Amino acid sequence: MMLFQLEFRQDVSIEDTLAQYYTIDIESTDEEENLPKVKLSESDRKYIQTVVDGVIKTKSEIDGIIALYAKGWTLERIIKVDLSVLRFCIYEMKYMSDETPLAVSINEAVEISKKYGTEKSRSFVNGVLSSYYKELKGVN
Repeated sequence: MMLFQLEFRQDVSIEDTLAQYYTIDIESTDEEENLPKVKLSESDRKYIQTVVDGVIKTKSEIDGIIALYAKGWTLERIIKVDLSVLRFCIYEMKYMSDETPLAVSINEAVEISKKYGTEKSRSFVNGVLSSYYKELKGVN
């Protein structure tokens, strides 16, 4: 959800946003948002840094992929949660499939969209990612 936060908080640097996530204690809870907080390992930090940097660097390419598979939707119409989830997952699928299997990426994205999106987010995100998956796998 860091990408979601960066979408709205353009006045906060990426480094500050990442630092906020890196210093969270596993035993605490953010009472305002009622979100559990976790302490991140060094490998988790590196992974997050890689994905966030990668999404930012390839955002226009990723947005083009989303636009291609989100038939009938413009990027402006897609809710920010779904857009953030799609960007993250498509980056992971395109550039990190050696580390994370495609099916795992899609499943995680669908679960996140189900938890934080709307009633329709799950099917929308699944539809876009499944279509992209078929392209990657060469399935028609």
